[in-house]
Order: sequence, then C-alpha cells, then structure tokens
Amino acid sequence: MNTHAINRLVFSTYSASQPAAGTADLVANKVREKLLELAVIQEPIIGLKDSYGLGDGFLQQIIFMGCSPAIELEVPDSIDSNELNFSFARLLHVQDLAPFHGYDFSALQQVPRCRQCRRSVAPDRQAFIDLLEASTNTNTDKQIVCRACNTAVRLAELDWRKQTAWGNIFIEIFHVYPHEAVPTDAFVQHLSDVSQTPWEFFYTQADPQFIVSK
Repeated sequence: MNTHAINRLVFSTYSASQPAAGTADLVANKVREKLLELAVIQEPIIGLKDSYGLGDGFLQQIIFMGCSPAIELEVPDSIDSNELNFSFARLLHVQDLAPFHGYDFSALQQVPRCRQCRRSVAPDRQAFIDLLEASTNTNTDKQIVCRACNTAVRLAELDWRKQTAWGNIFIEIFHVYPHEAVPTDAFVQHLSDVSQTPWEFFYTQADPQFIVSK
C-alpha cells in the first residue's frame, strides 16, 4: 500500500502509561470498537491492511473548516493500492513508546517547544538538530537541554506543534490537509475514556517509521 506523501491527520496516545487499561493490542481493539460505535469508521477495507472506510459519523466527530469540504468518503469498488484517491482510516499500534517519524526531523517546519518554559527549545531548526546530535541517548528516553531555560527534557515530552508525536497507538485519517480539519472535544474525550490516557493529534505527509505490531 503506497501512502507516502498523502496528507493525513494523525491521532496518537501512549497506552502503556496507564497499565490498568491493558496491553497495546487490547487497547487498540477497544479503540477500534469505539470508532465503529461512533460510525467514524466502517468495516475493514479488503486489500488494505489495518484500514477502514469512513462512516456516517465521521463528519460529526471531525470538523472541517469551510462549508463544503473536498473529501471523498466513498470507498471505490475496485482499489488500486498505489493510487488511493479516497479518504480512509488506518489504525496502527506498537508495543513500546515510539516516535511516529522515527528520528528524522528534516521535515519539521517549526522547532518544538519546551513544556517547562513554553518557549522553543532552540532558536532555529539547525540549532535543534545540533542539540539532537549532542545528545548521547538514542532510545525513547533521549533527552536534550532546552536552550531557553536550560532544562533537560525528553523528546517524547516536547510540544511538537502538531507536526509529530510519540505513542504506541496511532489513528491515521488520509486526505486531510494540514489544519483543514480538527477533532471535536467530545471525540478526543471518547478516545481518552477508552484508553485512559490523553491523546494528541498532528498533520503529516510522511509514513510512520516504526515496525507495526502484528
């Protein structure tokens, strides 16, 4: 399935931060059931792994700016996996905390913010890359020192300004352009109630850079 360079809205959470909710597999199944209950998604799309058509409830939970969103909700009878010109959802999960884009930050348009001081952790993108290269940790606990407040912060805990996120459960909704649509507060709350963890959302064209759980 060729989804590279397709604009998408992505939701993410880290379910293992609340072990009582269950394993990533279990929580991902609960999330899928809730999406089906809300009619945000329909049954799986044959031939597209982990993918679902969008349901009648989608436009009640995801609000598009403008009066007539240009979004194709109908799944065609015949699907070319290399030419996906309709909107659909994909639900992915991994067992451990993972950055959606891996450690490739070349596509960032804005430097992430420190959640301690609420300022950019570096004055520009190159300075941010320099901070990353100076860090000795290479796992999900990788830290940098914020240039604004001199505080050590984990990459997973930065405010990425809706450009990426860390997590182990992700919902991708394809053919949504950056800032074209936002979730309702009620939808985000439904997800949080299921996983017992907070959810973030961001916009990207890039495919995830992690190994999906089977």
